[in-house]
Amino acid sequence: MVQLILRELTPGQLMTVWRVTADGARMLVRGPEGLYDGDSIPADSLVIEDYEAPLGAPIYYSVLTINADGTGSE
Repeated sequence: MVQLILRELTPGQLMTVWRVTADGARMLVRGPEGLYDGDSIPADSLVIEDYEAPLGAPIYYSVLTINADGTGSE
């Protein structure tokens, strides 16, 4: 299990979280209610536990947040 701690978020924005492998393949991260794919951010900090992270493989995470006006940052 990998634990992500996200801080300084803007509640109400939408968020998508990917796990990225060494070869650049991206996979959406699964949360308790399904994939983190355009989910509303509930608070300014969030802990995500990725129980599907591969063991012994190098990975990193990419998080996209999108404002109500459709602009975003990664």
